[in-house]
Formats: sequence, C-alpha cells, structure tokens
Amino acid sequence: MADSSPHTRPWIAGLVSLLLPGSGHIYVGRAARFGVIFGSAILLYCGLAIAGKLSSFPFYVLALGVLASAVLLTAIDAYRLSRRGQAVLGLWYQRWWVYVLLLIAFGVVGESFRATRESAFGFGVYRVPGELMEPTILRGEQILVDTRAFREARPKVGDVIVYEDREFRVQFIRRIAAIDRDVIELTWDNKSVTAPIGAPKIFASDLRGRVTSVFWSFGQGRIGKDVN
Repeated sequence: MADSSPHTRPWIAGLVSLLLPGSGHIYVGRAARFGVIFGSAILLYCGLAIAGKLSSFPFYVLALGVLASAVLLTAIDAYRLSRRGQAVLGLWYQRWWVYVLLLIAFGVVGESFRATRESAFGFGVYRVPGELMEPTILRGEQILVDTRAFREARPKVGDVIVYEDREFRVQFIRRIAAIDRDVIELTWDNKSVTAPIGAPKIFASDLRGRVTSVFWSFGQGRIGKDVN
C-alpha cells in the first residue's frame, strides 16, 4: 500500500528532475503530473515541427524555450511536492530499473528524432565548418535549413542551399547561380576561394534543403540573421 508521507528530500527531487526529466516525479510518486507538464511541451514542439515551423528561427527558439521551461517547471514541481509532504512512497514504479528505462527511453527517442527530423519534421541544424560562404555565413556558425523547401516549390537563382554531393557522399552549402531545367549550377560567396571541392553542377534531386537563418554564432548581431 502506498504511503503518503514527507520522507523524501526536496533537493534530490529537484536535482534529479533537472538531470533526467521525470525522475523527480518518480521519486516523489507523482509520475502523472510529469506526464501532463512535459507531455504538453512535447506536443507543442511536435505540432510546430509537423506544421513545418521549426525551420524558422523565431519558432525554433520558441520550441526550445518551451522544452527548457518544461524541464525547469517539472523540477520546481517535484521539489515543491516533496517539500510540502505530498510525496507518495511505495508505488510499483519507484524502483531503480524504472529510472534506467526512463534514461533509455529518452536516449532512444532523442536519437530517433534527430535521425528523422529532416524527413519527417522538415528542418535541420547544421554547423558550417568552412569559410566558403563568408560573409553570408561565417565559419563555425550553426544554421537552420528548411528541408521541405523544394518538395512543392522549385529552387530559385540566389537560394542558399544544402545539397548531397554524389562523389564525396557528404553535404555541402552553396548558392544557386543558374538553373537549366533539372541541372543546377552552383557558386559560393567567398571569392577568395577559387576552386572548392564539390560538384560545380548538380541535379534538383540532390537538393536537401534551403538555408533560412543563422541559429547560433559568436559574431555580434548575427544570431537570427536571415540567410539570402
């Protein structure tokens, strides 16, 4: 039989919630509350992703902020439940193996989401390793890519795109210089580079998405900058 008592430590409930969301509510025996709080944030995040909004900088920041707020809120809630003596002990799920399963579940879901976000949710986050697209995109910046951009609309001259190089089997960032039916001629913005690796021309089927904005940068005033 469950024991309703204050025999839990509030600081443990809050700390473990920050380290592994949900574990604090398992600790205090109030798992359903975690499901409501964190589940609502996940539904909003997935809703924005399915709607194709997460390739937009404002919506992506909003989604990350909602998830971060949900983690903080669950930690505060678990702490307050324990502090007020509203913890419930002796429940079937308050076992060490449940914490292990929770950790595995977060890992599996996280990896699955990262592997399918471009195809299923329509956005990607890339780190730019080189200087080829300077000054439009600086080396080391992280960019947002709309991977649904060319599913219904045709690419346009001037678009900054990500494509899959058939020879190197890696993805490159370029600007479209010209289009002849399904053949796309590429260029780059840093004219001090004369002969970068990668194909000078690609097919439309090689396109993986259109770069929309700078998500993260150490450059002043560049976070959130539209890429065009």
